[in-house]
Amino acid sequence: MPDARWLASGEPKAVAARAVRRLRLAIARAHPRATTALSTAECLAVLKHELSDIPLRQVTDVLTQLERVSFAAAHGTDVANLAERARALAGELAP
Repeated sequence: MPDARWLASGEPKAVAARAVRRLRLAIARAHPRATTALSTAECLAVLKHELSDIPLRQVTDVLTQLERVSFAAAHGTDVANLAERARALAGELAP
């Protein structure tokens, strides 16, 4: 289902969860030590300490914001934009 349809149905958390999953899978494919079994904080720590060839600031920003949407009752975040940024980063990390 397209993100726009989920958002129109009032499901921003579903869009955020799918975007996080897509980005985390791309990170894990590109950098196997940053597995999807790690928490977001653990994943970012692995990337920070071991890798320099990724846009770490962007990845951190997108994952952190999407995580807030996934777990917050009220968010006020442009989830569609975040999901698009996550797709773009996923494409850069694991084309």
